[in-house]
Amino acid sequence: MSRRRHTPEWMQERVEEYLSGKASIKTIARVNGIGVTTLKGWGHKYREQGISCFLEREGKSFCSNCRVHCYKPDMRQMIRTVMRFSGPRMVFYHPVMAIRHLIESWKEKHRLDKTMGREER
Repeated sequence: MSRRRHTPEWMQERVEEYLSGKASIKTIARVNGIGVTTLKGWGHKYREQGISCFLEREGKSFCSNCRVHCYKPDMRQMIRTVMRFSGPRMVFYHPVMAIRHLIESWKEKHRLDKTMGREER
């Protein structure tokens, strides 16, 4: 289940508008209903990686369920600390997002458990 609102092609078009200077970043963001910071982030990623930065990675997991860690141990600990603080508060501020996160992490954990069980046999 994808949570992305925009297609990679649509995102690329918005970034190319921004990078070509056809309109100001504020105008592009306002007209398209996206944040200025979001558009800047897309532009930065697009300059570095091209269209591939907008494509979803298959099998992307939450850090807590992931077997390959992208962050150093001290950074992972910092993320855990932040999540322990902010996680319970998400129910009050963004209840749908919090419940979706719980369901997706539960599904991912069970999917990984099934996969690991098959490999051990």
